[in-house]
Amino acid sequence: MILTAERVNKLTRLYGMGKSKGHIPLGLAISARVLLITLLCGSTAYRAIAQTLEPYTASYKTTALGMGMTLQRALKRDEDGGYTLSNQGSVLLFSLEETAHFRIADQKIIGERFDYRLGGLVSRKRAVRFEPEQGIIRSLRKKQWTELTWEADVYDRLSQQEQLRLELMRSQEPPASIAFRVVDGPRVRERVMEWEGNERITVPAGSFDTWHFRQIRDNDNRESDIWVAPELGYLMVLTRHQENSTVISIELLETSLRTPKP
Repeated sequence: MILTAERVNKLTRLYGMGKSKGHIPLGLAISARVLLITLLCGSTAYRAIAQTLEPYTASYKTTALGMGMTLQRALKRDEDGGYTLSNQGSVLLFSLEETAHFRIADQKIIGERFDYRLGGLVSRKRAVRFEPEQGIIRSLRKKQWTELTWEADVYDRLSQQEQLRLELMRSQEPPASIAFRVVDGPRVRERVMEWEGNERITVPAGSFDTWHFRQIRDNDNRESDIWVAPELGYLMVLTRHQENSTVISIELLETSLRTPKP
């Protein structure tokens, strides 16, 4: 594949949160916006242990602009009782890595820190530091730190995905809508998703009964949909994000969680 200047610019925006507005996410070739909505959740069997999320690994096939990347995701339990969630992958001249550290109390994610790095032709870095003792949240974007007032139930873009897991673990039925407040550079934004229905879909990892959600946006040029599988702990098995004529897809390849039904 020839890397023209136009293609490099598009990849930079997709992977590096460049000049294009918005996210994604709901995270995974994948845009940084798609990462925001790469949603990982827990199944009915997890409800009794919702306070201690099960560590797992998962790999995803992502495609955009005719290019592909395999993204590796892992949730680990730390020695101090906290959690580390990580995403990493590379394609051609780009590499992507993001990590979130957090705790769980009363079925709520308590964020500690988040780091995002894009390497290659273009280097970018984002970070979030939660400092409740000082009453602030510090957010790094475009080499500038912003101090936001600390509030409960505010998440970084990666730990928010685990909060979604906890929310869905408590749900006997799909919620009609669900909202989260997420740090986005110098501000906090609300992300709202609406339930679209139950669907059985097939991805490289197998066939799954899923809950389909769509992110509500004020921009008609962007659509983001996710499908999560209860039998895999509401793990995200498929994401589709469309912005103008660009379509990004994320499909589950394999996971250490339960195997699908035939």
